[in-house]
Parts: sequence; structure tokens; C-alpha cells
Amino acid sequence: RFLSLGEHAFAIARYDRGPDGLRIHQEDLAQVFGVPPVPPTLKYQGRPYPQLARFVADTCGPADCEEFLKRVLFLVLSGNTDGHLKNWSLYYPDRRAARLAPVYDFVAVAGHYPNSDPDLALEFVRGVKTPALINWGHIERIDSYLREKGHDLSFVPTARAFVERCLDVWSSQRQDVDQKYAMNVDKHLGTL
Repeated sequence: RFLSLGEHAFAIARYDRGPDGLRIHQEDLAQVFGVPPVPPTLKYQGRPYPQLARFVADTCGPADCEEFLKRVLFLVLSGNTDGHLKNWSLYYPDRRAARLAPVYDFVAVAGHYPNSDPDLALEFVRGVKTPALINWGHIERIDSYLREKGHDLSFVPTARAFVERCLDVWSSQRQDVDQKYAMNVDKHLGTL
């Protein structure tokens, strides 16, 4: 929810605490893959998103993999170029089985900082980090890669429906945000 603390702030409930207040273990993907915290730039040198999707599928199952891939598409659509390894986590709500943690630290960088580096933090597919270069063929490549690795998700139809829904929601909500921000997001979307 949004709070007014002089400026507006977005507050989100902690997912790493149970209803009893006990801690629920979580680990970000930098920890999972043994990426040291120093220097901090190492979190941007992780695996491409399809390899992370495979890891999520192997570890958490097909539903969490599909959710992961939708979040990656949302990074592209929203201009969030900061989806590095520390912005993705697993958590263990039943204390045994890993699940993809809820979203945190998703920021539409392009809306706030239109002159920032347009490239994604990690590769969308091997060799492609620039959102303007991403096309449906890349999503088909992700599908093929996951099928080769034993995961038959058939993500392309889901991706098409998700992108359409995101664009519809943006169209219906854009008048409710700061106009400069809206223009920056529209400019970003126009490059895709």
C-alpha cells in the first residue's frame, strides 16, 4: 500500500515472517549461486534469465517458473533494469520446500530515470540485454530451452496474454500517475 510520509512510499508486508512472527528462511539468488557480496557489481553478472527460470522450475516447480517468467516480462515492460540476482529470492514457507519468494524491489527505472542505462541487469537470453531488441522469437527460445531441460511449460501463449494484460492495465491506470512518469513509461514502451 502507499503511505504518505512527507513523500509517498510503498509499503509491503514481510513475507519472511509467519503469522506467529517466526522467521521464514529465505535466500536471494546471489546467495544460492555463491556470488560474494563484494564487490556489489557481481550481482549483475549472474546467469541469463532462462537459466534462472530452469533453476526455479527444477527447485520450485512449473507454477513458480511460470510466475518467474511473467516477472521477467514485467521487468522488460516496466523498464525495470535492476532485476539482478539479489532481487530474486527463494523462501521456505513450510520450512522444507523452496518456493519463489513474492516480488520485492521492483522499480520501473525507466519511469523515474529515463536517461539511465536501458539494458537489463541480466541477459534476457544469451547475448540480449537491451529490451528494445527482445522479440517473440526470444520467448520461443526460452520455451525451447526449458523443454530441452525437461520442463514443458508452453510459455508463449501465457506470455502473450500477460503482455496484453499489462498493457491494458497500464492504459487504464496511466492517468493516475505523475504525467512525467507516464510519459517516460510510454516512451520506454514505444521502444519495445
